[in-house]
Amino acid sequence: NGNLKESNSYVRIFPSLGDVTFSRRSNDPREQLGSSKEINKYNEDGILIFLETYKDSQLIARSKFDSTGKTTFKIEDGITYYLGNKVFDRNNNTTKSYFKNGKLASLTQSNDSLSKETRWFISGEKEYEKVSNRINNTGNIKMWQNKKLVYDINLSNGSVIVNEENKIETNNFLNYSRESSGVIRSLSPEKSEEIEIFNSPYGEKIGEYNDYLNYFSSFQYGYEEYGIAYSDHINGRLKIGPSLWINDDVSFSSSLESTSYGNAWPPGLVLRSKPDKYSKKIIAFQGGSYHVSVIGESINGYSKVRVDFYEEDPCEGGSVTKSWEGWAKVLGDFGNPNIDYPARGC
Repeated sequence: NGNLKESNSYVRIFPSLGDVTFSRRSNDPREQLGSSKEINKYNEDGILIFLETYKDSQLIARSKFDSTGKTTFKIEDGITYYLGNKVFDRNNNTTKSYFKNGKLASLTQSNDSLSKETRWFISGEKEYEKVSNRINNTGNIKMWQNKKLVYDINLSNGSVIVNEENKIETNNFLNYSRESSGVIRSLSPEKSEEIEIFNSPYGEKIGEYNDYLNYFSSFQYGYEEYGIAYSDHINGRLKIGPSLWINDDVSFSSSLESTSYGNAWPPGLVLRSKPDKYSKKIIAFQGGSYHVSVIGESINGYSKVRVDFYEEDPCEGGSVTKSWEGWAKVLGDFGNPNIDYPARGC
Protein backbone atom coordinates (compact mmCIF):
# COMPACT_ATOMS: atom_id res chain seq x y z
CA ASN A 1 0.00 0.00 0.00
CA GLY A 2 3.03 2.26 -0.18
CA ASN A 3 3.61 2.47 3.59
CA LEU A 4 7.14 2.00 4.87
CA LYS A 5 7.76 -1.60 6.04
CA GLU A 6 11.31 -1.44 7.38
CA SER A 7 14.19 1.00 7.67
CA ASN A 8 17.82 0.44 8.62
CA SER A 9 20.36 3.14 9.35
CA TYR A 10 24.09 2.77 9.96
CA VAL A 11 26.76 5.16 11.18
CA ARG A 12 30.50 4.50 11.16
CA ILE A 13 32.80 6.89 13.03
CA PHE A 14 36.33 7.65 11.78
CA PRO A 15 39.00 10.23 12.69
CA SER A 16 38.63 13.46 10.75
CA LEU A 17 40.53 13.97 7.50
CA GLY A 18 39.53 17.60 7.16
CA ASP A 19 37.62 18.26 3.97
CA VAL A 20 38.64 14.97 2.35
CA THR A 21 35.66 12.91 1.28
CA PHE A 22 35.59 9.21 0.62
CA SER A 23 33.22 6.57 -0.72
CA ARG A 24 31.61 4.08 1.65
CA ARG A 25 32.90 1.36 -0.66
CA SER A 26 36.45 2.71 -0.84
CA ASN A 27 39.37 1.35 1.18
CA ASP A 28 39.53 3.95 3.96
CA PRO A 29 42.94 3.78 5.69
CA ARG A 30 41.66 5.22 8.97
CA GLU A 31 40.87 3.02 11.95
CA GLN A 32 37.14 2.92 12.76
CA LEU A 33 36.42 4.55 16.14
CA GLY A 34 32.90 3.25 16.54
CA SER A 35 29.59 2.41 14.91
CA SER A 36 25.86 2.48 15.52
CA LYS A 37 22.86 0.89 13.89
CA GLU A 38 19.10 1.35 14.17
CA ILE A 39 16.38 -0.95 12.82
CA ASN A 40 12.72 0.07 12.54
CA LYS A 41 9.81 -2.14 11.43
CA TYR A 42 6.20 -1.07 10.74
CA ASN A 43 2.87 -2.79 10.21
CA GLU A 44 0.70 -2.32 7.11
CA ASP A 45 -0.85 0.80 8.61
CA GLY A 46 2.54 2.43 9.00
CA ILE A 47 2.62 2.06 12.80
CA LEU A 48 6.02 1.32 14.37
CA ILE A 49 5.99 -2.21 15.84
CA PHE A 50 9.72 -2.87 16.37
CA LEU A 51 12.77 -0.75 17.21
CA GLU A 52 16.32 -1.94 17.82
CA THR A 53 19.53 0.04 18.36
CA TYR A 54 23.16 -1.09 18.50
CA LYS A 55 26.39 0.61 19.48
CA ASP A 56 29.70 -0.92 18.45
CA SER A 57 27.81 -4.12 17.49
CA GLN A 58 26.34 -4.44 21.01
CA LEU A 59 22.58 -4.38 21.54
CA ILE A 60 21.65 -1.21 23.43
CA ALA A 61 17.85 -1.20 23.29
CA ARG A 62 14.99 -3.18 21.79
CA SER A 63 11.28 -2.38 21.85
CA LYS A 64 8.16 -4.08 20.47
CA PHE A 65 4.79 -2.38 20.12
CA ASP A 66 1.23 -3.54 19.47
CA SER A 67 -1.01 -2.16 16.70
CA THR A 68 -2.00 0.77 18.91
CA GLY A 69 1.61 1.80 19.56
CA LYS A 70 1.64 0.50 23.15
CA THR A 71 4.96 -1.00 24.29
CA THR A 72 4.74 -4.76 24.90
CA PHE A 73 8.44 -5.61 25.26
CA LYS A 74 11.48 -3.47 26.01
CA ILE A 75 15.18 -3.89 26.76
CA GLU A 76 16.75 -0.76 28.21
CA ASP A 77 19.97 -0.31 30.20
CA GLY A 78 20.31 -4.08 30.49
CA ILE A 79 16.85 -4.54 32.01
CA THR A 80 14.02 -6.37 30.19
CA TYR A 81 10.37 -5.35 30.58
CA TYR A 82 7.38 -7.38 29.40
CA LEU A 83 3.86 -5.92 29.39
CA GLY A 84 5.09 -3.11 31.62
CA ASN A 85 6.71 -5.35 34.24
CA LYS A 86 10.43 -5.78 34.91
CA VAL A 87 11.10 -9.46 34.18
CA PHE A 88 14.81 -9.93 33.47
CA ASP A 89 18.02 -8.22 34.58
CA ARG A 90 21.50 -9.38 33.64
CA ASN A 91 24.41 -7.29 34.91
CA ASN A 92 28.00 -8.52 34.99
CA ASN A 93 27.99 -11.75 37.04
CA THR A 94 24.40 -11.54 38.27
CA THR A 95 21.22 -12.59 36.48
CA LYS A 96 17.77 -11.96 37.94
CA SER A 97 14.28 -12.77 36.70
CA TYR A 98 11.04 -11.55 38.24
CA PHE A 99 7.41 -12.57 38.52
CA LYS A 100 4.72 -10.05 37.63
CA ASN A 101 4.20 -9.44 41.36
CA GLY A 102 7.76 -8.07 41.55
CA LYS A 103 9.20 -11.02 43.51
CA LEU A 104 12.31 -12.84 42.34
CA ALA A 105 11.73 -15.91 40.17
CA SER A 106 15.42 -16.74 39.91
CA LEU A 107 18.81 -15.40 40.91
CA THR A 108 22.22 -16.47 39.59
CA GLN A 109 25.41 -15.04 41.07
CA SER A 110 29.08 -15.89 40.56
CA ASN A 111 32.59 -14.76 41.41
CA ASP A 112 36.06 -16.25 41.18
CA SER A 113 35.43 -18.80 43.93
CA LEU A 114 31.66 -19.46 44.16
CA SER A 115 28.56 -19.62 41.99
CA LYS A 116 24.98 -19.90 43.19
CA GLU A 117 21.67 -20.38 41.38
CA THR A 118 18.34 -20.11 43.20
CA ARG A 119 14.74 -20.38 41.94
CA TRP A 120 11.44 -19.75 43.68
CA PHE A 121 7.81 -20.69 43.13
CA ILE A 122 5.35 -17.83 42.52
CA SER A 123 4.23 -18.31 46.15
CA GLY A 124 7.71 -17.23 47.28
CA GLU A 125 8.84 -20.67 48.46
CA LYS A 126 12.22 -21.93 47.31
CA GLU A 127 12.15 -24.46 44.44
CA TYR A 128 15.82 -25.00 43.55
CA GLU A 129 19.27 -24.10 44.82
CA LYS A 130 22.70 -25.01 43.49
CA VAL A 131 25.95 -23.86 45.08
CA SER A 132 29.33 -24.57 43.47
CA ASN A 133 32.79 -24.02 44.94
CA ARG A 134 35.18 -23.38 42.07
CA ILE A 135 38.29 -23.70 44.23
CA ASN A 136 37.82 -27.26 45.48
CA ASN A 137 35.34 -28.37 42.75
CA THR A 138 32.57 -29.30 45.17
CA GLY A 139 28.90 -28.38 45.20
CA ASN A 140 25.40 -29.05 46.45
CA ILE A 141 21.97 -29.18 44.81
CA LYS A 142 18.66 -28.92 46.66
CA MET A 143 15.19 -29.26 45.10
CA TRP A 144 11.77 -28.80 46.73
CA GLN A 145 8.22 -29.85 45.84
CA ASN A 146 5.05 -29.20 47.83
CA LYS A 147 7.09 -27.48 50.57
CA LYS A 148 9.23 -30.61 51.04
CA LEU A 149 12.93 -31.09 50.34
CA VAL A 150 13.03 -33.79 47.64
CA TYR A 151 16.75 -33.84 46.80
CA ASP A 152 19.84 -32.87 48.79
CA ILE A 153 22.74 -33.89 46.56
CA ASN A 154 26.46 -33.31 47.09
CA LEU A 155 28.88 -32.99 44.17
CA SER A 156 32.59 -33.50 43.64
CA ASN A 157 34.44 -32.70 40.40
CA GLY A 158 31.14 -32.38 38.58
CA SER A 159 29.85 -35.79 39.61
CA VAL A 160 27.19 -36.85 42.11
CA ILE A 161 28.37 -38.26 45.43
CA VAL A 162 26.31 -41.31 46.35
CA ASN A 163 24.48 -40.92 49.64
CA GLU A 164 25.20 -44.29 51.27
CA GLU A 165 22.42 -43.71 53.82
CA ASN A 166 19.83 -42.96 51.13
CA LYS A 167 20.84 -44.56 47.83
CA ILE A 168 17.25 -44.38 46.58
CA GLU A 169 17.38 -40.57 46.66
CA THR A 170 20.70 -40.57 44.77
CA ASN A 171 19.47 -43.06 42.16
CA ASN A 172 16.23 -41.13 41.61
CA PHE A 173 18.19 -37.91 41.13
CA LEU A 174 20.61 -39.55 38.69
CA ASN A 175 17.75 -41.04 36.67
CA TYR A 176 16.45 -37.48 36.24
CA SER A 177 19.77 -35.65 35.80
CA ARG A 178 21.26 -38.04 33.20
CA GLU A 179 18.44 -37.17 30.83
CA SER A 180 18.24 -33.49 31.76
CA SER A 181 20.27 -32.10 28.85
CA GLY A 182 20.35 -32.47 25.10
CA VAL A 183 19.50 -30.67 21.88
CA ILE A 184 16.35 -28.96 20.59
CA ARG A 185 16.52 -29.86 16.92
CA SER A 186 13.83 -27.49 15.67
CA LEU A 187 15.38 -24.24 16.93
CA SER A 188 18.26 -22.01 15.90
CA PRO A 189 18.82 -18.22 16.04
CA GLU A 190 18.35 -18.15 12.27
CA LYS A 191 14.74 -19.28 12.64
CA SER A 192 11.94 -17.01 13.82
CA GLU A 193 9.37 -19.18 15.53
CA GLU A 194 7.22 -17.28 18.01
CA ILE A 195 7.89 -19.57 20.96
CA GLU A 196 7.09 -18.41 24.48
CA ILE A 197 9.90 -17.84 26.98
CA PHE A 198 9.36 -18.41 30.72
CA ASN A 199 11.49 -17.35 33.70
CA SER A 200 11.50 -20.78 35.41
CA PRO A 201 10.02 -24.29 35.04
CA TYR A 202 7.08 -23.16 37.18
CA GLY A 203 7.17 -19.48 36.24
CA GLU A 204 5.51 -16.95 33.96
CA LYS A 205 5.94 -15.85 30.35
CA ILE A 206 8.52 -13.07 29.95
CA GLY A 207 8.61 -12.74 26.17
CA GLU A 208 9.28 -14.81 23.08
CA TYR A 209 12.20 -16.81 21.72
CA ASN A 210 13.46 -14.11 19.37
CA ASP A 211 13.55 -11.56 22.20
CA TYR A 212 16.44 -13.37 23.92
CA LEU A 213 18.61 -14.59 21.03
CA ASN A 214 21.73 -12.91 22.42
CA TYR A 215 21.64 -15.16 25.53
CA PHE A 216 22.17 -18.47 23.73
CA SER A 217 23.55 -19.78 20.46
CA SER A 218 23.07 -22.69 18.11
CA PHE A 219 25.55 -25.49 17.49
CA GLN A 220 25.96 -28.09 14.78
CA TYR A 221 24.96 -31.49 16.16
CA GLY A 222 25.01 -33.23 12.74
CA TYR A 223 26.05 -32.54 9.19
CA GLU A 224 24.34 -29.24 8.29
CA GLU A 225 21.95 -29.79 11.22
CA TYR A 226 21.77 -27.03 13.83
CA GLY A 227 19.93 -26.72 17.10
CA ILE A 228 19.86 -25.17 20.57
CA ALA A 229 21.27 -26.96 23.62
CA TYR A 230 19.10 -27.35 26.71
CA SER A 231 20.55 -28.01 30.17
CA ASP A 232 17.52 -29.04 32.26
CA HIS A 233 14.07 -30.55 31.80
CA ILE A 234 11.51 -29.99 34.56
CA ASN A 235 7.73 -29.72 34.65
CA GLY A 236 7.34 -29.91 30.89
CA ARG A 237 9.87 -27.14 30.23
CA LEU A 238 13.41 -27.02 28.83
CA LYS A 239 16.12 -24.67 30.07
CA ILE A 240 17.85 -22.94 27.13
CA GLY A 241 19.66 -20.13 28.91
CA PRO A 242 20.14 -18.36 32.26
CA SER A 243 16.60 -18.19 33.71
CA LEU A 244 15.17 -18.86 30.22
CA TRP A 245 12.81 -21.82 29.64
CA ILE A 246 10.48 -22.98 26.84
CA ASN A 247 7.70 -25.57 26.73
CA ASP A 248 8.83 -29.04 25.68
CA ASP A 249 6.32 -29.23 22.81
CA VAL A 250 9.25 -28.89 20.37
CA SER A 251 11.39 -31.52 18.68
CA PHE A 252 14.15 -32.42 21.15
CA SER A 253 16.20 -35.36 22.34
CA SER A 254 18.35 -35.92 25.39
CA SER A 255 22.07 -36.56 25.07
CA LEU A 256 21.35 -40.09 26.29
CA GLU A 257 19.26 -40.63 23.15
CA SER A 258 21.48 -38.82 20.67
CA THR A 259 25.06 -39.65 21.77
CA SER A 260 26.12 -42.71 19.82
CA TYR A 261 29.61 -42.07 18.46
CA GLY A 262 32.69 -39.96 19.16
CA ASN A 263 36.14 -39.54 20.66
CA ALA A 264 37.02 -39.16 24.34
CA TRP A 265 39.26 -36.19 25.04
CA PRO A 266 41.40 -35.57 28.17
CA PRO A 267 41.11 -36.72 30.89
CA GLY A 268 39.65 -39.65 28.91
CA LEU A 269 37.46 -42.61 29.83
CA VAL A 270 37.83 -46.08 31.32
CA LEU A 271 36.36 -49.15 29.62
CA ARG A 272 35.13 -51.68 32.19
CA SER A 273 33.89 -55.26 32.09
CA LYS A 274 30.59 -54.43 33.80
CA PRO A 275 28.46 -51.27 34.35
CA ASP A 276 30.04 -50.70 37.74
CA LYS A 277 32.99 -48.55 38.81
CA TYR A 278 34.45 -51.44 40.83
CA SER A 279 34.46 -53.88 37.90
CA LYS A 280 37.58 -54.92 35.97
CA LYS A 281 39.26 -52.17 33.97
CA ILE A 282 39.86 -53.20 30.36
CA ILE A 283 41.61 -50.07 29.05
CA ALA A 284 41.85 -46.35 29.73
CA PHE A 285 41.77 -44.27 26.56
CA GLN A 286 41.61 -40.76 25.14
CA GLY A 287 42.27 -38.86 21.93
CA GLY A 288 41.40 -39.08 18.26
CA SER A 289 42.90 -42.54 17.72
CA TYR A 290 40.16 -44.16 19.81
CA HIS A 291 36.67 -44.15 18.31
CA VAL A 292 33.76 -44.99 20.63
CA SER A 293 30.48 -46.46 19.35
CA VAL A 294 27.49 -47.11 21.60
CA ILE A 295 26.26 -50.64 20.78
CA GLY A 296 23.84 -51.42 23.60
CA GLU A 297 21.80 -50.25 26.57
CA SER A 298 22.73 -47.89 29.39
CA ILE A 299 22.84 -49.08 33.00
CA ASN A 300 23.89 -47.10 36.10
CA GLY A 301 25.26 -44.32 33.89
CA TYR A 302 27.38 -46.74 31.83
CA SER A 303 26.73 -47.51 28.15
CA LYS A 304 27.66 -50.71 26.33
CA VAL A 305 30.28 -49.60 23.79
CA ARG A 306 32.88 -50.73 21.30
CA VAL A 307 36.20 -48.93 21.22
CA ASP A 308 38.13 -49.08 17.93
CA PHE A 309 41.79 -48.12 17.74
CA TYR A 310 43.24 -46.56 14.58
CA GLU A 311 47.00 -46.28 14.14
CA GLU A 312 46.35 -43.91 11.23
CA ASP A 313 43.61 -41.32 10.93
CA PRO A 314 40.55 -42.95 9.28
CA CYS A 315 40.00 -39.68 7.40
CA GLU A 316 43.33 -40.39 5.69
CA GLY A 317 42.57 -44.01 4.91
CA GLY A 318 43.47 -45.62 8.23
CA SER A 319 41.71 -48.80 9.36
CA VAL A 320 40.89 -50.40 12.72
CA THR A 321 43.83 -52.33 14.16
CA LYS A 322 42.28 -53.36 17.48
CA SER A 323 38.85 -53.32 19.17
CA TRP A 324 37.46 -53.82 22.65
CA GLU A 325 33.91 -54.09 24.00
CA GLY A 326 32.74 -53.16 27.46
CA TRP A 327 31.05 -50.42 29.47
CA ALA A 328 32.01 -46.73 29.62
CA LYS A 329 30.50 -43.49 30.90
CA VAL A 330 29.86 -41.73 27.59
CA LEU A 331 27.66 -39.28 29.52
CA GLY A 332 28.30 -37.40 32.75
CA ASP A 333 25.93 -37.40 35.72
CA PHE A 334 24.12 -34.36 34.25
CA GLY A 335 23.66 -35.74 30.76
CA ASN A 336 26.60 -33.94 29.18
CA PRO A 337 28.48 -36.07 26.61
CA ASN A 338 31.96 -37.26 27.56
CA ILE A 339 32.60 -38.02 23.88
CA ASP A 340 32.24 -35.79 20.84
CA TYR A 341 32.89 -35.92 17.14
CA PRO A 342 33.35 -33.47 14.24
CA ALA A 343 29.79 -32.80 13.10
CA ARG A 344 30.97 -32.21 9.54
CA GLY A 345 32.98 -35.45 9.45
CA CYS A 346 36.49 -35.39 8.05
